[in-house]
Amino acid sequence: MAEGSVTGRKRRQWVPWALVVGFLALQTTAAWAEPVRVRAALHDDFGRVVFSWSSPVSHKSVLRNGRLTVRFGRPIEASFGRVARSLGKYIASVTPGDDGQSVVFDLKGDFDAYSYDSGRAVIVEFADKSPSAADKPEAEKKAEAKPETAAPSDPEAASGASPDLPVVRVRSGRHPDYTRIVFDWPSKVAYSFKQVGGVATVTFERAARIDLGRVRSRRLPYIGGVRTQTGSDSVTVTLSVPATSKVRHFLAGQKVVLDIRRPSGSEKAVPLPPPAAEGEATKAAKAESAPKTSPTAEDTRETPSAAAKPGAKTAEAASPAAPQVLKPAAEETAAKPAPSGSGQPTKLTPVRSALSSPGSQAAAAPSPQGILSPGTPPPLPPTPTTVTANASSDDVNVVTLRFDWDEPVGAAVFRRAGFLWVAFDRPTAIDIDQLRQAGGNIIKGIEQMGVPQATVLRMATLAGINPRLRRDGLAWLLDFRKQPIEAVTSITVKAQPESPVGARLFLPLPEPGAPIGVTDPEVGDNFVIVPVIPLGHGMGLEYIYPQVRFLPTSQGIVILPRNDDIRVRTLRQGIEISSSAELLISEVTAEDEANRRRMKSLTRILSLDRWKLKNINAFRGRKYKLLAAISQAKGNQRQAARLDLVRFFFANGFYAEALAILKEVTRARAEIEQDPEFRMLRGGTHYMLGRLPEAYSDFNLEALNVNDEAVFWRAIVRAAAGDMTNAAPDLARTGKIVQPYPKALKTPLGMMVIRSALEIGDLKQARHFLEILRLDKLTPAEKNQFYFEEGRLMELAGDFDDAVSNWEKVIKGYHRPSRAKATVARMELLLKLNRMTPKEAIQDLEKLRFAWRGDEFEFTMLRRLGTLYLEEGLYRQGLDRLRKAATHYRTHEEAIQVTQQMSDTFADLYLNDAADTLAPVTAIALYDEFKELTPAGVQGDEMIRKIADRLVGVDLLDQAATLLNSQVRFRLQGLEKARVGTQLALVYILDRKYQEALQVLDETAVPDMPDPLRIQQRHLRAKGLLGTDNREQALAVLKGDKTLDGELLLSEVYWTARNWNNAAQSLQRLIRLSQAKPGGALDAKQASHVLNYAIALTLSGNERALSRVRGDYGAAMEKSSLKDAFKLITTPTPLGLTDPSQVSIRVKEVENFQTFMAAYRERLKNQSLSDLVP
Repeated sequence: MAEGSVTGRKRRQWVPWALVVGFLALQTTAAWAEPVRVRAALHDDFGRVVFSWSSPVSHKSVLRNGRLTVRFGRPIEASFGRVARSLGKYIASVTPGDDGQSVVFDLKGDFDAYSYDSGRAVIVEFADKSPSAADKPEAEKKAEAKPETAAPSDPEAASGASPDLPVVRVRSGRHPDYTRIVFDWPSKVAYSFKQVGGVATVTFERAARIDLGRVRSRRLPYIGGVRTQTGSDSVTVTLSVPATSKVRHFLAGQKVVLDIRRPSGSEKAVPLPPPAAEGEATKAAKAESAPKTSPTAEDTRETPSAAAKPGAKTAEAASPAAPQVLKPAAEETAAKPAPSGSGQPTKLTPVRSALSSPGSQAAAAPSPQGILSPGTPPPLPPTPTTVTANASSDDVNVVTLRFDWDEPVGAAVFRRAGFLWVAFDRPTAIDIDQLRQAGGNIIKGIEQMGVPQATVLRMATLAGINPRLRRDGLAWLLDFRKQPIEAVTSITVKAQPESPVGARLFLPLPEPGAPIGVTDPEVGDNFVIVPVIPLGHGMGLEYIYPQVRFLPTSQGIVILPRNDDIRVRTLRQGIEISSSAELLISEVTAEDEANRRRMKSLTRILSLDRWKLKNINAFRGRKYKLLAAISQAKGNQRQAARLDLVRFFFANGFYAEALAILKEVTRARAEIEQDPEFRMLRGGTHYMLGRLPEAYSDFNLEALNVNDEAVFWRAIVRAAAGDMTNAAPDLARTGKIVQPYPKALKTPLGMMVIRSALEIGDLKQARHFLEILRLDKLTPAEKNQFYFEEGRLMELAGDFDDAVSNWEKVIKGYHRPSRAKATVARMELLLKLNRMTPKEAIQDLEKLRFAWRGDEFEFTMLRRLGTLYLEEGLYRQGLDRLRKAATHYRTHEEAIQVTQQMSDTFADLYLNDAADTLAPVTAIALYDEFKELTPAGVQGDEMIRKIADRLVGVDLLDQAATLLNSQVRFRLQGLEKARVGTQLALVYILDRKYQEALQVLDETAVPDMPDPLRIQQRHLRAKGLLGTDNREQALAVLKGDKTLDGELLLSEVYWTARNWNNAAQSLQRLIRLSQAKPGGALDAKQASHVLNYAIALTLSGNERALSRVRGDYGAAMEKSSLKDAFKLITTPTPLGLTDPSQVSIRVKEVENFQTFMAAYRERLKNQSLSDLVP
């Protein structure tokens, strides 16, 4: 029950209606609140709270009277217990706001607090307030005075900064990938930033004394020297950083933050330039009107949403004739410009992007734009462009976005830092809400970047969802589905160091669009987008040069400058990249270009070379050193030390230990899970431990999609999971990733690369990697694996004898998996060469069944063994082995194929009569053992009837009755049930189970049966009644029956009742129905009827009729097998009539009465049960 609710029946009657309404409103708000993960961490000199949202969100923070209130743009649901515990130094309590969209922090003292956003996260930081100069202890003042006296050349001393100026405290923090410096200004301040190589300069538009004491006293990573220079109305801070470090800067409330990122090259900082040179650089920067970030006049700290509205940035175009130089710019979305003190509009410098060389024509440069007043977003021209979005009618899992234009427009599509970027080289206002709604659950978020001269969208999509572009007239259509993002036609980069206009990189392409300069809010750097009109033209490969980098795209070009002097110019024939200084490139030969296209330089994340040991004896000492480094490290440096230990364990094969440390790293800093190297280390560790699902999950990080090393590991996981065919192309392309790996990783991964190469028949790649592994000192087990794969290569190359020799060597080895695989490979090859019989192969596999159990190998072996048995006609053994494969591995993706093979074999045996080659008892026993393979429906019914026929044929009547009874009771209806019921009744009568026969006939009789079936049921019923001594009922059933079988039954009824007169009459009719003619020839059945007729006449004493029979059939009976019996019955005694007392004696001697069932048994010798009952 919610807090504040009243329990008890009487008390609930007095709850005010206002409280009830408020309670319901609170419940409604909570129902729509978004769960948000909240993390908190205490650092050396500040505390941090991170709100991780599912998509970017706007927020506002207000600090008043010791209470910080952070209000978000959407309702929030979160747990704050850990926040108060972790940041007890600063925070007394944390409570959710009454509106459901805010969080209230009650501070313990007079602390400072500010907030800013970073992608989908909102970050709140707490710190001590910057003390004024008067408040500082005397000792600290003296400590600050010493550098100024000792180093008079320091700009701080030379600048003559007044001691009356306010002091700005500077804080610093160490992070795994960057070092942060925070300038704690007492109020918002405008600033400009410039980085040239390894020298970063930030100029604040307000005079102050920058307190660098704490920065200088700490040895911060990626920072060499730092100095300040104070002017009359400004102060400049200069830092030296590594030449390849990128410095990100932004405004967070009144704080100015610099993040010096880990360098891609050397971590050594460049030396600080002399103060004079710095002064010239500062003047040059001011002359170029470097981008500035200005504060607003608001009292509250408000950070706009990461999904910025169009026009969030302002720009001023350069002169068309002047070259434009791409330079890093402040994140203009972090603060809004404010009017200058004079009240006149302030000129704003744009993020320069469309670049041209000094000699370019005016038409090649971007068109100029007007000067905009501060705080006014640049206007987007009201173009007639219409953007629509709709779900595809072909596939509900596809979302199509359509962009209609009234003129040809270039497009660019690519991914960066987990986001999808879509850009067009014409500006228009996009209805973001409409696009987001149409995107459904595929597109999670969209924002339009504030670029005045173009339309640039940044989207967050589900993992693996990417667009494929198509055209419809002037319209661009993006079809989003689960697919890779790749270019259809790759654009190449041609290095031209000796071109007529100087060294340049040239991309030949018709109709390139205008370049677009963009700041990436996620990474914090600047890049240039060049949309193109030709469909599907993009960068299929990543190109990296010393001063510029080209990112992979599916459409268009993306250029990431590494220096500030890079220039981009679009020409009629293509795109030109040059430098105002010197472009460091060399010419590429045709052979080099061909090799590059076959195998580009692979991108990596892991650097394991320094961690591998030449001798395992050095392991213990190295491990102790790393453990000692962890125990001595403090703050964030401890995490870095732990990761070093992980790298060491991982590189040397101690995967369980590495995983344990990784778990501890995650527990201490959960956000590290988004770090690409962390995910690579953990995924690789899981893979080496055989935990394939966990490994694949780790490698499934958006930031890893464009990294070749991550592609390699993903393919390795797929290959190990059995998807070797689909993994093989990726492993073929990225396999050389493993070459510099330590042996503990290189050997098993190299073996997998070899297997994948052999899978697709790439013998050259397989041979290459075998030679690489041969150079290493392999263990006996590794040698077994090596020889096995080498044998496979020899087989594919046609060297069969050497392949068999290799495998026989492996079979004698110690690596059990390789021994088992070598046994199978040798057997298969010898079978193919006809050097081994199938029976010998079966013997080898049967021995192997007990040598290796489990996994894919046993499934394949059982399947092959079962197939060999079936080919040899050993159906029971074959079906048994196949059944073991299907039941023991029922989740295997090919288990259904094994079951189908069993069903096909079973059907061939019992539907196509292949079982006729088996002894009846064997065939019936085989059916009984595998009867679960009986198919459903008509085929199954037919199979059961055929089995029943076979059972009746060998007089196994009980088993036949069981099968047919199951059909009658559970499988059949209507006329078919009546037909099979008749068969079952016949089986019962053959087994002398007359009562069961009568019951089945009663249960299966249906109206309107065909005459043959109806007559047959009548005869069987009469026989059943006769068998139960119900002769009168039997006679009633046969009344009026004129059929041959009916007359045979009638004669049998009279005969068994010793009613010889009626028996004789019936037999006389039977002779007539059998078409026996007096004086004519008689067949065996007719002769039998004549003999029975003569016996009945004799027993009835009808000598006259007997004499007539002797005259009519005597000659014909002399030619039959019954002649002696006929003579004995029909020959009179000397006294005339035969003595009736002697008749019974004679009858016993010749008794051969043809009963109804005897006739059926005679028919069963030549017909099946199914044929007898059609």
